Amino acid sequence: MDQATLARLAPVVQQVLQVCALSGSQDRWLISGMADGVDLLVTTMGAEMGYRLEAILPFARSAYVMAFPEAVRRQFEDLLARPGLAQVVEIYSGVVPPPGEARDAAFLAAGRRMLDISKCLLAIWDGAPARGPGGTGQIVAEAIARGLPVLWIDLAGHLRVHRGRAGWAVVEPAAAWEVVSVGQFPGSG
Repeated sequence: MDQATLARLAPVVQQVLQVCALSGSQDRWLISGMADGVDLLVTTMGAEMGYRLEAILPFARSAYVMAFPEAVRRQFEDLLARPGLAQVVEIYSGVVPPPGEARDAAFLAAGRRMLDISKCLLAIWDGAPARGPGGTGQIVAEAIARGLPVLWIDLAGHLRVHRGRAGWAVVEPAAAWEVVSVGQFPGSG
């Protein structure tokens, strides 16, 4: 995602994270794949707002970060170095496999692990089908199939909320409260 799009989406992301922070729990977690671009934007904003971070990496941290430009590597490492902030899970701890089935499986496993431990999914997404296993389109579809609430910020900055059988609805960022408030999650009160 280009820098202009990230800058345009940043205020909406910030509003949604602020509203989600009001969901009642003082122990707020943000679970992220820590990819360059929107993942790091959301993670940085969340960290600045007091969210704790669980990083779910498809590969060993040392290998994963090498794919990033130097400035992004510093941002990545700074986020994970914040005291009391980070917990890191590495799905595949070996050398990063070349493009292909093993690499795809690691990305898919990381996305599914995020869904396994999430109460809702915040997706900043173009709405297109996944470009590979574990891509945003696939993870959004799997979250919906599992019954997780999904907050989707499209590239125009509109927030959509998926509410089960009711499907998608365009809402204002303040309406994110309705999705993340106690009692709205499957299996809760």
